Amino acid sequence: MPLLSSVTLTLLVLSSILLMSIWGTLAPERNVYYSPAYIGALIVLAINLLACTLRRLRRFPHRFQRMDWGYYATHIGIMTILAGALVSLLTGIRVTAWIAAGETISQIRDMHDRVIDPGFECTLQRFILELHGSGMPDDFISYVSVAVPGNPPFDTRITVNHPLSVNGYRLYQSSYRLAEHQSVTLGVHDFGLSEHREVELVTGRDPIVLDRGDGDLLEIQAVRYEPDFVMMGPGRFGSRSLNPRNPAVLIRWRKGTADPEMKWVFLHHATMHRDTDTPLLDFSLDHVDQEYDSGLEYVRDPGRSWVTAGACLLILGLFIYLLPIGGAGVKR
Repeated sequence: MPLLSSVTLTLLVLSSILLMSIWGTLAPERNVYYSPAYIGALIVLAINLLACTLRRLRRFPHRFQRMDWGYYATHIGIMTILAGALVSLLTGIRVTAWIAAGETISQIRDMHDRVIDPGFECTLQRFILELHGSGMPDDFISYVSVAVPGNPPFDTRITVNHPLSVNGYRLYQSSYRLAEHQSVTLGVHDFGLSEHREVELVTGRDPIVLDRGDGDLLEIQAVRYEPDFVMMGPGRFGSRSLNPRNPAVLIRWRKGTADPEMKWVFLHHATMHRDTDTPLLDFSLDHVDQEYDSGLEYVRDPGRSWVTAGACLLILGLFIYLLPIGGAGVKR
C-alpha cells in the first residue's frame, strides 16, 4: 500500500503518460493511445489515486472538514475521468469511412479490420466542396439520408463543425478525396466527316464505340483523370492539388483495326499536344464535373458521460478546496 499511494509513483506515472501523449500526437500512425503501455499507465494512475484516497480515510476516519470534501471530490473526479477514458479506449469506436455519392454504408471496419454494424444505414446523396478565392477549401458538406430500423428514414447534412448524432454514434465530416471514377465530356472532332460530337465518358470504365458512318468504328476510353495536371519528370505526371486548376484526362482511342493510341486532353489548353500534321481526328475536353468521396468519421464514445461527470466533480472539488471562508484563504 505505501508504494501504491506514494507521490513518487504519481509523478512517475504522470510523466510517462505525458511522454506517451506527446509521442502519440507527433506520430499518430503508431496508435499510442491504444497501446497496452498507455492503457496500463492509466490503470496504475487510477489505482494510485484510489490508494491515496483510502489511506487518507484510514488516517482521518471521522474528519470531514470543508477541505477534506474538496480533496475527496477532486480525487474521485480524476478517477471518474480515468475510468471514462479507459471505457472509451477499450470499447469505443473511431473509424473513418469513405463513401461515394449514391453509395450506402451499413457496416464499418475498425483499425483491426473487424466488421462493425452501427445499427443504421447512411446514404450519401451529394457532397459539396466550397473553395476560397485562393482555391483552398472553405467548407465541405455531406447531404445524407439515414435509415434506422423501425424508424422512418430522414435527410440531413453533416458539416465540419456540426456532427450528426444517431444510434449512439456521432458522425463527423472529417475529410474528402477525389472520387475513383470521374465523369467527363469529351469533344470528338472528325474532320474527315466534318462532324463534331460530344460523348460522356467515365474514367476506368469500359470504352464506348462510335460509328463513323462508313463502317469504320472509333473506340474511345477515359483511362485517368488529373485535376491539376503537372509533369513530374520523364514519363511521370500527377496533380499538384485536388483543386480543378488544370484538369486533364488521359484517353485511349483506336480507329478501326489500327493500333490504339493514348493522349492527354486538357480543359484549359485545347491545342496542347495537337498533331501539327492536320489530323482527321482530334479531341477536346469540353466539361468536367469533378466529384469527391466524403470521409465520415464514425465515433462511439461510451465513456463520454463518465468524463463529463468526473470533470464536474473535479471542478467542484477544486472550488471547495480553494474557496476562502470569511475572506481568509487556505493556509499553506
